[in-house]
Amino acid sequence: MKRAASTAPSPARTKGSASSLRWRPGESSSWAAPEPIPALRPALLYSRCSPRVRPHARFLRAATQLLCSPPFRSVAFLRGEGAMITPQLDALVESLRAEFAGESRGKVVARLLADYASTESDWRSFAFHAPKSYTRNLVERNEHFELLILCWDEGQESPIHDHEGQDCWMGVLDGDIEEVRYDTPAEGWRGPLEPRASATFERGQVAFIRDDIALHLVRGHGGAKAVSLHLYAAPIDACSIYCPETGEISRRTLAYHSKRGELVTVQD
Repeated sequence: MKRAASTAPSPARTKGSASSLRWRPGESSSWAAPEPIPALRPALLYSRCSPRVRPHARFLRAATQLLCSPPFRSVAFLRGEGAMITPQLDALVESLRAEFAGESRGKVVARLLADYASTESDWRSFAFHAPKSYTRNLVERNEHFELLILCWDEGQESPIHDHEGQDCWMGVLDGDIEEVRYDTPAEGWRGPLEPRASATFERGQVAFIRDDIALHLVRGHGGAKAVSLHLYAAPIDACSIYCPETGEISRRTLAYHSKRGELVTVQD
């Protein structure tokens, strides 16, 4: 009997030429940049089953792939208030619910996001691009966390912003995502904000940030299209944004482009 070959996680890498503003995983940094988490590929459970069980596991896997491929990928389960969610995404949400109900979060949460981002594609039913701005598409919102899919069209980027004191995880679903980090300016600061570091994350990699680490700006690497999965330790309805030229701070109310696969706004 042949044993299923194991696949080692591919090491994270930083794209582009080296510069004073670019960090690599493993390098020390005064602002404690977190190391990207490699894409994780969950083990094929049926490889440990007896020959009698394997065909059933293969059938279930094939059926799942079929239901998540066009034209079936829009098939979803109903869960509360008529909201629809696809099976793998629903499983992720339930796993996050269980994890946030306990004390431990960090590494397990990151692993859950990495497992999903590196292997699944049913998020596409919740991904909506718009030509003028990146979009915030709600997947799940409850008292413990908020899960969003952000879609980045060509040339789009977020402003420099904070996270209202919340823990924030970002997983890459499609394309490459560039994150540029800035030190939080001192109170009363007036002047340009200089980037402290930048890093690029690939599909299946997960980044982590909170306000005591840095402010950041997010965009598709090289201005290309990309899709990312964002998890906040509590829902965020507004945040502070920072002008890169003057350091001026303003408040921005956050809105959703879609909720659970249904458009709520229209952007030209």
